[in-house]
Amino acid sequence: MEATPTRYPPQPWRIVAATCVQRMPLLSRERSELEVRVEMLKDKGRWESSRLSEFELELRENNRLKKDREKRALEEDLDEGQVSNNAD
Repeated sequence: MEATPTRYPPQPWRIVAATCVQRMPLLSRERSELEVRVEMLKDKGRWESSRLSEFELELRENNRLKKDREKRALEEDLDEGQVSNNAD
């Protein structure tokens, strides 16, 4: 008995690749106070000009509402304290 080769339909090639990028540490002098302040100012500008997601907008609004409620509760407590002191 002789084995007959089995023919399979041609398969498309599947190419797989991977890359590893490694950044070597940069050694430099410490930044001056002016350089640090300029970088902070640039970061602040980038942050303020960036668009916020719906989640971030909702989170900010919730935090603002929470602070308003706490402020009102504190003011009410102070008002009640003054009313009870005046009643004495």
